[in-house]
Amino acid sequence: MNYRTIYFTFLALIIQNFSGLDGKEYLIQSINVKENRLEIIPNTDFKKSYLTENFFAIYGNDIQLNQLNDSILSIPFVLSVISLVWESGQEYYIEEMDQELYYSLQKIKEVYKVFYRSVDWSGELIPDHLVKNELVEEKEELITLPFSGGLDSVCTSYSHYPTKQILITYFGFSTEIWPELQDIVRDQCFEFGQTLNYVNTFVESNFRTLINYDFLYSRHPEMKPWYVFCQESLSLAALAAPILILNNCHNFQISSSMDWSFRYPFGTHPFIDNNIRFSDVKVNCFSFDLTRQDKIKKIIEVSIEKELPLPKLHVCRHLSGRSCCRCIEKCMVTINGLVAEGEDPADYGFKRSFESVMKNTQKKFKKGKKIQRFYEGACGYWQSVQNRILEKGLPSQNRDYWQWFVEVDFPSFIIHPNCYSGKEIDYDQYRYLLDE
Repeated sequence: MNYRTIYFTFLALIIQNFSGLDGKEYLIQSINVKENRLEIIPNTDFKKSYLTENFFAIYGNDIQLNQLNDSILSIPFVLSVISLVWESGQEYYIEEMDQELYYSLQKIKEVYKVFYRSVDWSGELIPDHLVKNELVEEKEELITLPFSGGLDSVCTSYSHYPTKQILITYFGFSTEIWPELQDIVRDQCFEFGQTLNYVNTFVESNFRTLINYDFLYSRHPEMKPWYVFCQESLSLAALAAPILILNNCHNFQISSSMDWSFRYPFGTHPFIDNNIRFSDVKVNCFSFDLTRQDKIKKIIEVSIEKELPLPKLHVCRHLSGRSCCRCIEKCMVTINGLVAEGEDPADYGFKRSFESVMKNTQKKFKKGKKIQRFYEGACGYWQSVQNRILEKGLPSQNRDYWQWFVEVDFPSFIIHPNCYSGKEIDYDQYRYLLDE
């Protein structure tokens, strides 16, 4: 065979596989596995518009990716970018897809059409073949959950004690900006897992930095931040797929950060999470019926009932390893919430004095002030503490502060961002979207 024949044969194969002689555009050019590293090369035109680089995910050494078929190996990429496929309005194909995943995506797409009506969501991902992947029957109950050491994930973990657990910590958020944080986060999460005899595993990926957000916002400025609205739970479940399947785990619990009082669309929501399915794995949005203050109360109750140590809460991160910076929203509201329950924040790892937190809280909510980036969800956090104080009565210490606190009109500080304007959801009207 001469070089000319080889060239045209190779060119024909490229056309056949990636564009298709029949006009098909395949979303994935190739899936590459090297030990515990997964790399997916996407469609060239799709990447040019929507992505900044090829997708990768690096798992722990115990995750044997070579034991998985392509319908499973593609899940981390497919779930991470499916919202982009739908937004594109184009038809893309994939050689094979997990059968349960395919049907679950049809349901999730309907949720997006209700949640985010400014986007057409007319794109399609069409499999050539559906693969029915099945897990074996569980010998003992096992759950897996994303774990950061924050209030939400600690509440989920404690609520399921003593059920055996796999705790997945994801790298690719703040560790992308501050690489020094990765070892700190790893050690903190590992310490929690060791204390309760759980299994820790870690995955590093560019699932967030992969996306060309500038292109998306040029088309849909009202959808900022896209990750929070359209990717969060899908990406968490996506990267967990190989871990779940190789550990024969049927149950993936995603910790909610909101509750039913939050009437706006969000990327971690029962309407989305509870519809995610693949290979006998069921995903659940845990504790959407609990306020942030309820979660604090739950952790305290479980600690007492099960005689567990009080957990160190890592609500935000410092390079020093400190768990509170005093001025971040979640730090302040969590410390206020712990004190409202009669707890000492120092027992939960917080180093800042409550006196300094009180001062910063009063400064933040100075009467007549409007607060940038203060939205309905954060307002709900503060109101849950306020409601708890009204229910229990003013604490005996710092009564002047708590009297001021219960009188604060938290909703008056909201500046409605464009992404929430006019998009309240009547959950009762759309209960049919909830897969329970």
